[in-house]
Amino acid sequence: MVQSPCFNKGMKTLTDIKTACQQQSRYAWIGSLSGLIGAGILSTGNPDMAVMGWCAFLVSNIGWIIESTLSRNPTIFIMQLGFVATTVNGLSNSF
Repeated sequence: MVQSPCFNKGMKTLTDIKTACQQQSRYAWIGSLSGLIGAGILSTGNPDMAVMGWCAFLVSNIGWIIESTLSRNPTIFIMQLGFVATTVNGLSNSF
């Protein structure tokens, strides 16, 4: 099972956590941050901004697909393939 170093039980100080989190892949950070941005944009309910929200989700999906491939995590990979389908559907409904 793949465990994130950010949540290792051996972490004792904030410095330990900061160091471990800095070792996370840039793709995981891109996936996380763009997913949060997409969710924030879509939560505004502004239909004019929906395309930007779905595009942010697509960037997130791609980041997590790359991360799951590099870390050999098939469950995240499969989940993100499903999310790509829902993201493409959301994008097509936004036009």
